[in-house]
Amino acid sequence: MPTNRRRLLYVIAVALGVSAVGTVTYIFWQRTNPPNPPAVDLAQVDPEVAEAVIAARAAVIKSPRSASAWGKLGMTLRAHDYGDAANLCFVEAERLNSDEPRWPYLHGLTLLLTDPHAGIAKLRQTVEICQDSPPSPRLRLAEALASVGEYADADEQFQLALRVDRASPRANLGLAQLAFQRGDTKRCLDYLRRVESVHPGRKDVRQLQVQVRTRLGENISEREQRALVEMPDDPPWPDAFVVEVQQLQVGLNMRLGEAFALLEQNRVTEALEALEKTVKIHPRSDRAWLAMGQAHGRLKQYTAAETAFRKVLELQPNSVEAWFQLGLAAYFQKKYGEAIECFQKIIAVKPDHALAHYNIGYCLKETNKPQEAIEAFRAALRCAPDYAPAQKALDELLPQKPK
Repeated sequence: MPTNRRRLLYVIAVALGVSAVGTVTYIFWQRTNPPNPPAVDLAQVDPEVAEAVIAARAAVIKSPRSASAWGKLGMTLRAHDYGDAANLCFVEAERLNSDEPRWPYLHGLTLLLTDPHAGIAKLRQTVEICQDSPPSPRLRLAEALASVGEYADADEQFQLALRVDRASPRANLGLAQLAFQRGDTKRCLDYLRRVESVHPGRKDVRQLQVQVRTRLGENISEREQRALVEMPDDPPWPDAFVVEVQQLQVGLNMRLGEAFALLEQNRVTEALEALEKTVKIHPRSDRAWLAMGQAHGRLKQYTAAETAFRKVLELQPNSVEAWFQLGLAAYFQKKYGEAIECFQKIIAVKPDHALAHYNIGYCLKETNKPQEAIEAFRAALRCAPDYAPAQKALDELLPQKPK
């Protein structure tokens, strides 16, 4: 080989070697230098939320190769509805620790909202990592599969969950729903009985039972249908990973959520204490003042309730709910004229508000104005012909017809 040609090949080989080394170095640099944590606009955000996000982001900047720091930032962002930014964090957390099931699971739950099949893929990945400990990823996978029509695969996942926990109400309910889809009403009812034996009183179970009875030709009474509609919604199924996210939630929504939960448990004094702290931190929150007024009302502290409702109306002058609650507070203090004025404010905005007309009727009855009360009760019935209390009150005031 001529000398010049050998020199040319040597130069090319060296150049290729340098290029290869440079590429390897670049890839290595990319792998060892995680991206910057996502920044989100916090300008108009609740100060407590902004503080939590800033602290979690600072932890990532301090320890950029910590999967847990990236994961916590993702969970903090997810807890406050920054879904896209949260997903970027979960991807990086998963890259840094591929054996941790939390990150693909939480990523998958977010993806289910916009891309169900991508979300399902993440849930499958989670199940491969953690199997059935905790059980929620497999159960959530089965439900997601059912939601996109992959019934056989969903059935298999629910059955696998039952191998671990035969009494699982969530798995049995899922299988009941699949049996109903197939038209197998007997098996559907069998699974529902299993759910009721462990978790009685669920609304979704009652709804499915009614659907089965209707399919079998049974007439469901209007009273039963109305009672079903009025049942409170079922609480979410237990999910340890989701609870971890919820526990990171801060700010007004978290505080109100805790207060409403206490009210639902009839722990009214505790709810009121929580709401008093909330309005100190968020004095311009009409929702917090409204909830505080309702808590005072539950404790029959009507003067304090009235003060809270008037604060709501300073912030939201057209709040129908605040005028209604203020009217009730006035009524219970026997300030019937003020109560009537409140309910009239509602009717000016919503002429078909049956309860406002009804309450005006009651105030007029209490002030010995029967004819005006009759007109108010009639107005309530024009708005809601089936409203039995208005009909009863009207019947009591109308002269009795001779038999």
